[in-house]
Amino acid sequence: MSKGQMTNKEYLICIDTKLSSLKEQFSNHIKHHWMVTIPMIGITGAAITALVIALLR
Repeated sequence: MSKGQMTNKEYLICIDTKLSSLKEQFSNHIKHHWMVTIPMIGITGAAITALVIALLR
């Protein structure tokens, strides 16, 4: 095998490392969206409720 080529084992380790990194990044991305989305849904729901109450008075 020439100097620049990877063995199958090294290649699989490289793929595993990259997939692990992508999985962690995706997990953090989803967590961020939920931390932003849930409060936004709550605020929007409260605003709509307040508007309906104000219009019914």
